[in-house]
Amino acid sequence: MSKGVVYASLETEKNDLGPDGEDELITEADLEGGYEQTQPRTGLKRSLACAAAVVLVSIACIGVVVFMLHNKSMDMDKGIEKVGAGLFIVSGDEVLLLRRNSKHNDNTWGLPGGNAEADDTHLQATAIREATEEMGSVPACNVSGQILTLRGKKKQKAYTVFICDITPAAKAAFKPKLNDEHQEARWWPLAALPAKGQLHPVVATLLEDPGAQRQLVAALPAGVVPATNSTAGVGTLKPLGAANLAGEERVDKRGAGLMLADGDKVMLMRKVGKHGPGKWGLPGGSADSKDADDLATAEREAKEEVGGVPAHEVKGQIQIRRKGKHGVKLHTVFIATVASGASAAFQPAMNEEHLEVKWLPLSEAVALPPAQVHPVLAEVLSPERKAELQAALGLPV
Repeated sequence: MSKGVVYASLETEKNDLGPDGEDELITEADLEGGYEQTQPRTGLKRSLACAAAVVLVSIACIGVVVFMLHNKSMDMDKGIEKVGAGLFIVSGDEVLLLRRNSKHNDNTWGLPGGNAEADDTHLQATAIREATEEMGSVPACNVSGQILTLRGKKKQKAYTVFICDITPAAKAAFKPKLNDEHQEARWWPLAALPAKGQLHPVVATLLEDPGAQRQLVAALPAGVVPATNSTAGVGTLKPLGAANLAGEERVDKRGAGLMLADGDKVMLMRKVGKHGPGKWGLPGGSADSKDADDLATAEREAKEEVGGVPAHEVKGQIQIRRKGKHGVKLHTVFIATVASGASAAFQPAMNEEHLEVKWLPLSEAVALPPAQVHPVLAEVLSPERKAELQAALGLPV
């Protein structure tokens, strides 16, 4: 370095450039008199440029993420892409299963049935048509229930199973004539079904999903319980009469109902009869001595009123107490969620107790005029129950 010339700090050496683009030298005189840089600090420009670049890249990344999430959301909003139906033909404690012979779930034991076609007037017609194509005919049977199952990565495959009960005589006379889609038909004891890996996914869902399993047990002949790997057994549920009542309260009447939610929509029913005629309420009713627990009451009543309910998962419960003639009327409403799209796929079969079934956005249900709402539903939707309902559904109320 030449005499009388010094560099400023390393930072200054790198960033301070002269007019010709070279490092600007600072002399001792400059230091004594107070050095004043006459050119803009190009280092600052570089810093600002880098910061701007980082911001632009960040914005671009956020845009990409938002675009991907939007596309994913759109894919999820497509809902049900495939609809089908089948028959769970049962006689006594045995069920008829067919061993598949196709590229999809080959060699698994499943139910007679298949995909819906445009000419099918309803899903039960789909099940009977497909079963007839696969077995040559279908024995006369009594449909005791229906269960909606949803499969696929996005739960986009809806398959409704109709429980079909036939007599021992009909079973003995029925000789299936299988088409090329199946290689074997066999009556299996419900208590000794094939291993899970040998079952078609629909059958496995019936045996493992707690909601579907309960509906299956309710639709089968009394006392028949199918083999299952589910951990949600009856022992985990609160038995009848086990409510935590204060003091010496006497239960005059006990009942239960279901509030089913598909996203932000809930299933409501408009009632007829002397109890709340014309008002919107929930499926449910009074307990029966044969009900194992309150949830069994709710699901049995729902089955009677709408022919069954979609497979569901109970997220919470709200217990309503009303004054009766001789004590307390207890009505437990189970808050349960169904898979996305179940509201569109489920086809209710109403009895004479109700006029119609609708899936309403929760916000619209809350806004219904009080005169149009059954007292039980009004209690569930009341401000006092807001926290319980929000906790169960994970939705703002």
